Amino acid sequence: MEEIFDLLATDQTQKAIDIILERLLAESNDEFIELLINNLNRINAEHSEVIKAIYTQLLKLIGIENDVLRYSLVLSLKTVIEQDPQLVIPFAKEYLISENANTRESIVQLLAFVANTYPNDAKGLLKSVIPLLADKEDFVQKKTIEFLQTLGKHCNLEVEERILEFLKDTTDEKTHENAETVLKKLVSIKNLESEQLEKKHLEIQKKVLDKKEKDVTEEEVKLKQEEIKKREEEVAHQKVRNEQEEINDQKRKELEEKEQALRDKEFALKEARLNIEEKEKEFQEEIIRRKAEMLEQEMEINRKRAELEKAENELELKELQEKEKTIIEVEDKRVEKRLNALDKDHEKEDDEDYEKLETESN
Repeated sequence: MEEIFDLLATDQTQKAIDIILERLLAESNDEFIELLINNLNRINAEHSEVIKAIYTQLLKLIGIENDVLRYSLVLSLKTVIEQDPQLVIPFAKEYLISENANTRESIVQLLAFVANTYPNDAKGLLKSVIPLLADKEDFVQKKTIEFLQTLGKHCNLEVEERILEFLKDTTDEKTHENAETVLKKLVSIKNLESEQLEKKHLEIQKKVLDKKEKDVTEEEVKLKQEEIKKREEEVAHQKVRNEQEEINDQKRKELEEKEQALRDKEFALKEARLNIEEKEKEFQEEIIRRKAEMLEQEMEINRKRAELEKAENELELKELQEKEKTIIEVEDKRVEKRLNALDKDHEKEDDEDYEKLETESN
């Protein structure tokens, strides 16, 4: 920046402008941008022609991520815009539909500066700004509300008409709330204007009364004074009523928000309760299913046990039958053997008897 200020100090303004533009167009220029933004007020105070020459490039910076630098840039551009609103008006529509939310917020803020000083220039952009009441970012919505309230101080009927026309094509609840915030402010402005007109009328009447006071009776003066006092009180009461209505509207809105929060909470609790009941039902069904599985397994075990016992009994019976068969066979063999032995003994005895008889016969 020292090089630029040196050039400006030696009246080499165009060269300084060329260097600034060259560095703004460079890829790695974050450090220079920060230095430039921090020195914009000084440059504008000493060489406003430089700011006008680089203004279109400065507008391209209103969407930078660093909020501190961005707000500093917007505030620095305020003085320039208030001197010449046409520096921003021709570019506004393009920036209002930018995909960058920071850009949208910043351009609305710059237009708010214009609306405060040049409302006739700003109201031509009403149709382009009002849709940002439905912007997806809350901070852009908030800045849009501020712009419309600022412009409404100068042309509240036109702002109100445009907003109501826009609301015909949207049913979004948040958008309607934002519009309602603006419209309530416009009503307050109209009430204030009405009160101011009434007060001016009363002041004129006082002056007329003061002028004619010498020519009227004391009683007439008193009546006029009482009438004026009464009207002043009515104006004061009306103001109090308007303020009370605003307070009541705010309280009503807060109450509705609380009621909605309670309904949301009750719904969440009911949903949670239903989820718990569903889980309990699933748990009970799982228990029943597992019990059924266990019962089926137990029945299967009993069936297998019965089959096993039957097989064991059949095996024992078979073994017993085999043993009996073996015993019978052994016993049969033993009996047969004894019978054979007896037969042999009888034969022997017969032989002996025969031999004995034969011997005796001889």
